[in-house]
Amino acid sequence: AITMANDDSEQPQFPVDSKVLLQGLQKAPELNGQKGVVRGYNQTSGRFAVFIHSEKKSVNVKPGNLSYQPRSVDSLSVKELKIVLQQQQQQQEQQNGNGSKASFSGVDKSELQNQVKELTNDGDPQEIAQVLARHHAATLEAEAKQERSKRKNSTATSTTSSSTTPTVDPT
Repeated sequence: AITMANDDSEQPQFPVDSKVLLQGLQKAPELNGQKGVVRGYNQTSGRFAVFIHSEKKSVNVKPGNLSYQPRSVDSLSVKELKIVLQQQQQQQEQQNGNGSKASFSGVDKSELQNQVKELTNDGDPQEIAQVLARHHAATLEAEAKQERSKRKNSTATSTTSSSTTPTVDPT
């Protein structure tokens, strides 16, 4: 399951595997500016477990001391550009009740970059990072759900197939 903070819109939410920056730490100021990856959330302490690669350790950090690692439009692959556009489009459709779908196939990278800039506050690196992190989390959740469904179906199939015996019609 994806572990996020609460649904309070003022509180930043960081899905597991989000790439983050540490900031404003008082007890460990030497970690400010370090990059890390969210590994989980502890509801009791209200802190995220963040693995810091450069330090080779995990630390527990309050949400207010984290921000997404910025992603500039120029750093995105074509696949990531399309993901941002699709996610932003879905968000707009939910807000407006508008069901029009744009196709991104055959569109060159520079045009995709321009579209991302239009939909993300002129290519706001924090917004882009957040969109990609949430998409990644949703993808992981969907894959986990599909895997659970497969296991459930295979268990049910093996149980029913071993307990059925062929019947012969006497007529």
